[in-house]
Order: sequence, then structure tokens, then C-alpha cells
Amino acid sequence: MYIPAEIFPTGSDTTATALAATLYYLTKNEACLSKLRNELKRFVFIEELVYSNLSQLPYLHACVEEALRMNPPVGGAPWRTTDTTIVLENRSIPAGTMLGTAIYATQHNAEYYHEPFKYKPERWLNKEESKKAKDAFCAFLIGTRGCIGKSLAYMELILTVAKFVYLYDMRVAEEVPEGKRAVPGGEEYRTKDQFTSWQIGPMLQFRDRTGLKDTKVAL
Repeated sequence: MYIPAEIFPTGSDTTATALAATLYYLTKNEACLSKLRNELKRFVFIEELVYSNLSQLPYLHACVEEALRMNPPVGGAPWRTTDTTIVLENRSIPAGTMLGTAIYATQHNAEYYHEPFKYKPERWLNKEESKKAKDAFCAFLIGTRGCIGKSLAYMELILTVAKFVYLYDMRVAEEVPEGKRAVPGGEEYRTKDQFTSWQIGPMLQFRDRTGLKDTKVAL
């Protein structure tokens, strides 16, 4: 069956959103960016930045995971229709009812995530906190409806983020008002639910760490 790429955005819109969110939060959190850069210092040559090596870096994974939590590429509700009448919290739900909870709401539930609106990669490195975090994490859905491209997405994100951080100094070139929103305790990268996600910015500036050139990129 042929499915035109323009109506099947899996692996493009989703990965782009996750990458943009990760870089946004790293440039907004200098301590996180510095910690990730220090983790990458073990590599002397760019050729060493292959997935088999990068997959062993816990903080790199935590940075990507936290961005996926805060800005899941598909943030809306994965709707399901009840086959029979069910009871939820003493409320009868008749057969044929569509039910769903937004992935964004699930991954900002304070019962599972302390300070849910704060970019905090360390939560994935703390044994007790990470267990609760993983219980509610569903950026790729779960079970039989889980994303078939999950492993590829992680590989793309880990490789791309690592090489950006390894090769370049990064900072926000200019603020994009539509690209952020106020949340308790700070700001959050703003995305719009449209089956996958749509976003504006961030507008970032990259400087080759050899000091040769500057580049502005809108993600």
C-alpha cells in the first residue's frame, strides 16, 4: 500500500519536534548543557560519536528523555472506544464511548513527576524517581499500539544531539514569542497538537568550537 509522505509524518515531524525541544531546553539550562558537554569529553575524535558508544551515556539519554516527556511529539489523546460498559471511579461508561487522556497531561502529572513543568534530566538518573517517571512515560505509546520506529527515533536523537553539543557552542539567537509559554516555575517550549506536533523556533545560534564561524538556525 502506498502512503504519501506528506500525510504520513511519522519519523519526520515527530523527530524534528523532539530535537527542537531538546536543544531548546539545553540552551535554556546552562547547567544541563555544561553537564552533558562534560559527559561527552571522554571522546577525543568525532568519529567516536557512534551510537554504540553514545548509548552508554546516561546523562545524554536523560536529556533526550526529559524533552520527550515535556514535549511529546504526539501530545494529544490516543482515543479508544469501549467495547462494553465499563466502570471508572464509580462512573458507568457505556459501550461505544470514546475515551482518552492526553499524553501531555499524563507526562505532566505531579503524582509521577516532581516539578512537572521543570526540565530536570536528573529525574531519570535517580532510581526511585525514575521508576515513577517510567511508569507514566508514554511518548511513544505503549503495548501493541507502541511506535514501531521507537528505536530508530532514539538513535537519530541521540546521535544528532550529541554531535550538536560536541561540535558547537549553542545559545538562543533571538526569542520567538510564539515559541514559548509561561508555566509554573519558568517557561516551556510551545508545541501545537495536530495529530503529531507543530512548532515555531527555537531560533538558535551555533558557533563552531574551533571558532571559525557562526551560524543561525531556526528549528
